[in-house]
Amino acid sequence: TTLIQATTPLTPSAYVGGSYYVVFTSGANAGLERLISANTASTITVSAFPVAPLPGDSFDVRLADVDVYRLVLTAPRTGVWFLVQEGDAPWVSANRYEIWDAAGNLLVPTATLGTNAGNSSVYNSRVSQIRVWPTGTYHFVVRRQATQPTTNNFIPYGNYRLEYYELPMNVLGVVPEVEPNNTFQTATPILPGQQGTGNITNSNGADPSDWWGPITLLNPSVLQFQTGQGAAPAIQDTTINLRAYDPITNTVGPPTAVTSGNILDPTSHARGTYIFTLTPNQYYLEVLSPGTGATQTGNYVLEIGLVLPAPYSPASYAIVAANGACGVAPFPTLVRQFTNEVPQVSQLFFRQLTNAPALAPVLILQGLSNTFAGATPLPFDLTPLGAPNCTVNVDPMAVVFYLADGAGIVDLALTVPPIVGLRGLPIYEQGAVLNPAANTLGLQMSNYGRMIIGDRSW
Repeated sequence: TTLIQATTPLTPSAYVGGSYYVVFTSGANAGLERLISANTASTITVSAFPVAPLPGDSFDVRLADVDVYRLVLTAPRTGVWFLVQEGDAPWVSANRYEIWDAAGNLLVPTATLGTNAGNSSVYNSRVSQIRVWPTGTYHFVVRRQATQPTTNNFIPYGNYRLEYYELPMNVLGVVPEVEPNNTFQTATPILPGQQGTGNITNSNGADPSDWWGPITLLNPSVLQFQTGQGAAPAIQDTTINLRAYDPITNTVGPPTAVTSGNILDPTSHARGTYIFTLTPNQYYLEVLSPGTGATQTGNYVLEIGLVLPAPYSPASYAIVAANGACGVAPFPTLVRQFTNEVPQVSQLFFRQLTNAPALAPVLILQGLSNTFAGATPLPFDLTPLGAPNCTVNVDPMAVVFYLADGAGIVDLALTVPPIVGLRGLPIYEQGAVLNPAANTLGLQMSNYGRMIIGDRSW
C-alpha cells in the first residue's frame, strides 16, 4: 500500500502542516495530487488516490505554495475577521486557511483561541473566521487543501483575495450602568466602541438583567459584543439577549440569546457577532444572569466593538405564512424552486407559485416593505372588497402579469444585476391569483416571501 518510502525523510520546509505533495504526471491518476500529511513525512499511501497506481506510472514530489501573513495586535482585545475568497482569474476554489502562533506553529490551544484551520466547501469557496484575540503576534496562512474535492471542477491553483477587518473594543471609554435599567425604556445609553460596567443578581434576585442601548445601524453592518468578568465580586456566567426595536409599535422583538463564546475569559460569558442587513434599525442588548447559582451574581463588563460596514452580505430567502384560508383549496403557495439557491448579486434566482387553477392569470407583487404601502398599514384586509380571510402583505411597488401553466404553476426567475449597491436590499413578494370561484372578488392571495440580496458565495 506504500507509494513512496524514502530512506531519508524529506527536508523540512520553512512551513508547517505538510508542505509537500505528490502529483501524478502519467497513468490512471494523471493530474491528481495529494499533500503529504506532514512536511517531514516520507510516505504516502495508494489509498490517497481513487485508482491504485500501477508500475510505470510517473509522479513528482513538489513543495506546495503557502502564503503567510503576519498580524501583530497591540490592544488587549481586538475583534478580527478574515475572509478568503475568489481573486482574479484564474481563482483557486479549493483553498484552506491555517492560523499559526508567533513561532510559526499551528495555534494552540484551540479551546482558547478558536479553531486553527479549515477548508472551503464544495458549494462555498469562501472561508471566513471571526475571532476576538488578545495582544500578540499571529500568522494567517492561505494554502490549498490537502485533498482536492472531486466535484464541481475545483481549481487547485490560482488567485485568491484575502480580506482582513478589525472590530476594536474598549476604545471610546467606560460607561457605568445607571439604575434602574431593567427595561428598554430605561436602558443605559451606550455606543459601539464603549465598555459598559454593571452588576446583576441571579435569576431569582431583585436585579437579574440590565438593558443597554439603543444601538443605531444605518447601513448593512457587522456588530460584535461580549460580556466578561468585572471587578470583584465578579459574576461567572452571563447571557446576552439581542433585541430589535420596532418604532411602529414602540416595542422590542423576541430575544436572540447568546449564551457563550467569550473564551478569553475562563468562565461562561457570552459573545455575539452579527451581520445586519435590514437597516436602518435600532437594537438593545440585555445582559442577564441565566441561573440561580451563587457565582451567577456579581459585576460584569459589556464590550461592544466599533461598527464595521458589512464586507460581505449573506443572501437569504424566507417564506412567511399567510392567506391559508383565502378562497378555496388548494391555496396558492409561493415556494423556492431550488433549496440551495439564494438571491445573490449577478446570479439567477428561481421561485415558483404553485396551486393556481390551470392557465389562471397571476399577478406577482413586489415591494420594499411588508409594513406599509405608502401610508396604508400592511397587511391590508380584502374582506370588505369581497375576499374574506385574504390580505395583501407586501407593498405592490411593482406588479408583473403571468399565466399559470396547465398544472397551475408559475415559474419565476429573477436576474440580480451585478451591482454591489444592491447588497442587503430586502424585497418582499406575493402572488395574487385571479380565480372567480374563490370568492366574490375573484381573487386569492398567496403567502409571501422576503429575499435579501447578498454577495455570491463562490
